[in-house]
Amino acid sequence: MAVAQCPASCGELIQGWILGSEKLVSCPVDWYSTVEVDYGSPRADERPLARAMVDRLLSYWRYPAELGKEIRIDICSTIPVAKGMASSTADIAATAVATAHHLGHPLDETTLARLCVSLE
Repeated sequence: MAVAQCPASCGELIQGWILGSEKLVSCPVDWYSTVEVDYGSPRADERPLARAMVDRLLSYWRYPAELGKEIRIDICSTIPVAKGMASSTADIAATAVATAHHLGHPLDETTLARLCVSLE
């Protein structure tokens, strides 16, 4: 079992081209998505993007897709949904980190960002 958290955000502190590449720095808010990943049956009320992240990671690490049927995702979030506070981004980022820890894999920030962008 592994747990990870990711904060909400409410806009950008910095956005644009800086030192030759595009940058986006969001303003974090003290609301969190807390995700627990463990072995077990998937929940009927799972958030689709969280499940998609688990599936994407299983593929990334070349696990059989069937393993996804044995991974349970529990999300507890204080972030308002559909209010522009990055609730889905927080869910999938925390899901990715918890899944990586649960399966014993490192997950660097660049890979995490790429995976999140690919789902959003």
